Amino acid sequence: MTKGESSKSSGGVKESSLVWPMLTRTNYVEWAMLMQINYEALEIWETIDPGTNVKRSEDRQAMSGLMRSVPEEMRPTLGAKQTVHEAWNLVKTLRVGADRVKEISVQKLLKEFENVEFKEGESVEDFGIRIMNLVVTLKTLGETIDDPRVVKKILRVLPPRFNQVAVSIEMFCDMKTLTVEELVGRLRVAEDRFEEKVEQITDKAGRLLLAEDEWFEKHKHRFQPTQGRTGGSSSAGGGKGKQPHRHDSGGSKAAGNVKLTSEGTPCRKGRCRNCGILISDPSGS
Repeated sequence: MTKGESSKSSGGVKESSLVWPMLTRTNYVEWAMLMQINYEALEIWETIDPGTNVKRSEDRQAMSGLMRSVPEEMRPTLGAKQTVHEAWNLVKTLRVGADRVKEISVQKLLKEFENVEFKEGESVEDFGIRIMNLVVTLKTLGETIDDPRVVKKILRVLPPRFNQVAVSIEMFCDMKTLTVEELVGRLRVAEDRFEEKVEQITDKAGRLLLAEDEWFEKHKHRFQPTQGRTGGSSSAGGGKGKQPHRHDSGGSKAAGNVKLTSEGTPCRKGRCRNCGILISDPSGS
């Protein structure tokens, strides 16, 4: 082992210590990103980009990492390529598609980017992750969207409760240098303040409803119609026609004990209010 190789082995990253991702039909973007990180850790990313004037040993090392990160059915085809650069481009073509298919995908994702909006109950952080995933996928397909465009898009689709915050950011921040991460961070601070206010309002509303329930329980007898009021209403309603017949056993019994005169009127004792004559009980009592 030469002196240079010894220093690289002792100071660099060992290939066995890296975690190599497995390519699937749907994870090419994440797979390519992790592969690039591993190649840069091993200082062999130049074998892929630009892929020219590469040492054969570094090319074979990069090919080894590529072969262990793809499905078995792809390995014979990739192994037939002369360089890892050619094998990498083949993987990209198989997963991303040819130029025509790529252009269709780009247009579809651009339309999705322009129409993206906040979902009901979606947090600022979740929306930021969702829109940045679109941006990363578009970059993989060759379409780059810079941060100022993404920042303006996020500010345009913010929920109404962020209106004042958005205006403040547009007035006091440099929109040309503001990154998406900085914008999401500022909006998260405002979102946390909003949630605290909502909790306070909810707590006050809950206490108000509790106080109202207690008051109603205490005074509910005022809202319940009594028997006397019901009877009065019936009498008032039947004044023009026949009086409704009451089936009241207590009332019938009381009526049976009243003594009547020859004219059928109830007998009363005491002096007449008109003439002052003393009225006696006909029964002599």
